Amino acid sequence: SQSTEAVVSTQSTGVLSPDTLLNHRVHVTHCNDASIYLLSSIRSTSVKQCSRSTLVTGPISGTLYLTGCINMRIISIARRVVLRNCHGCKLYLLCPSRPLLLAGCNDITLAPYNTYYRGLAGHLSHANF
Repeated sequence: SQSTEAVVSTQSTGVLSPDTLLNHRVHVTHCNDASIYLLSSIRSTSVKQCSRSTLVTGPISGTLYLTGCINMRIISIARRVVLRNCHGCKLYLLCPSRPLLLAGCNDITLAPYNTYYRGLAGHLSHANF
């Protein structure tokens, strides 16, 4: 199936339906003091310039990228996780490889994935986890 893109930018709570996100590339940008729930099987997710927010994703079949994020809480399942220039972030992950912390990262906390939602098992299967 063909992948399309979805862009999220908010300062509140955002929930996108699974059908809206299925197999998409999702870009989350400039979110501050927000709670974002992307509960679907997603192709990849890019989080840029976000602060003091919580992001919960369904399984990401590709890579979760975080760039320039401050004091974020990320709860995600992803094949690969890459961080650059991130500070004070807490990541609760299920990831088959070690997260890649590139230049400019400090005060990063890594912990086990700790969330369940209705439909997770199907999303895991769809993302080949």
